[in-house]
Amino acid sequence: MSEAALLSVVVPAYNAAATIGATLDSIHAPNDCPAIDVVVVDDGSSDAEQLCAAIGAYPDIRLVTHERNRGMCAARNSGIAASRGAFVMILDADDTLVPDWPAAFARIRARWPAESNLCFAGCRNTAGAPTMREPGFEGLVDLRTFVSERYAGEYLPVFRGDYVRAHPYIDIGTRKSCGTLSYFAWVRDAAIYVSPEVLRIYDDRRGGSVSRDWFNAAKAGESVRCLEEELARYGDMLRQLAPDKFAERWLKLAIYRRAAAHAGAWSAWRRGAMRKPAVGAASALALILGPGAMTSFLALAKRLNVVKRYG
Repeated sequence: MSEAALLSVVVPAYNAAATIGATLDSIHAPNDCPAIDVVVVDDGSSDAEQLCAAIGAYPDIRLVTHERNRGMCAARNSGIAASRGAFVMILDADDTLVPDWPAAFARIRARWPAESNLCFAGCRNTAGAPTMREPGFEGLVDLRTFVSERYAGEYLPVFRGDYVRAHPYIDIGTRKSCGTLSYFAWVRDAAIYVSPEVLRIYDDRRGGSVSRDWFNAAKAGESVRCLEEELARYGDMLRQLAPDKFAERWLKLAIYRRAAAHAGAWSAWRRGAMRKPAVGAASALALILGPGAMTSFLALAKRLNVVKRYG
C-alpha cells in the first residue's frame, strides 16, 4: 500500500470472522474508492484462522496481531500506530460503510474546518434510522457543548492522521472503549466537527452492542471502571460545566455498581440524587429491587433523557 494513502481504515476484530467479510466488502465495493490503507487488528481472537481466511480475499489489507485479547482501545491504538493515511477512520468489524461512502467522505473533507482534528460522521442503524440525537446538525462542537450531550449519539469517528497517531485513545485496560475519556481529551484540544453525512451502518442487533446487555455483571463492572476513571479525571470539569450531567454520572455509577455487585452503590447514589430527585427516586427503587429491576429503570431513564440509546 502506498505511503501516500488518503484514508486509513482501522478495523479492530475480536472473534469477528463471521462478520468481517461484509465489513471489508463494504469498504472496497465502490468503484470510486480513494487511495485507502486498511489495517485489521486481530485482538487475540479464538477464530484467528477463519479471520485470516476472510481477510485473504483482499491481499492489500495489513494484519496486526495481538497474542492475547487486550480490549477495544488497545486494538484501535495498534491499528492507528500502523496507519499511514492523511485521515484515519475507525470501523467496527461487524458494521459496514454505506454504498456511496467515497462521495460522502469527499463532501466531509470539503467542509471539515482545518482547525478541527476529529470528525463525527453520521450513522444509521440496520433499520435505516439515524443513531444521532440531531441527525441534521452540522458544525463545530466545543467542550461545553460536548459535555452537555446535546448532539449525543452513535457516530463514526474520522481523525486527521497525524493528530490521532500522536494522541491515541486513552486505554485503561478494559475490553470496552470508555470512549468519553478520550473524547474529553480531544475536544479540549480542538472542537469536534459534526457532519450530517452518513458513512456507517451500525448493527445494534448484535449481542455485544453498547446498546444491549447493559446490566450483565461483567459489562456493568467495566462500566463502573469507566465511570470511576471519568469522574476522577474530569469530575471537576463536569461539575463546573454541566452539573446535571455530573449528577447523572453518579446515579449511573450507583446502578452499575449494584449490577456488578460492587460496594459503594448508595454512596454514589447520594452524590447524584439531590440534584436529580426524580431520577434519584427511580434509581433508589432499582437499587433496592436489584439487578432484575435494572432493565425497567433503563427504560425510564431513557424516557427522562438520562441514558442515551446511542453514544
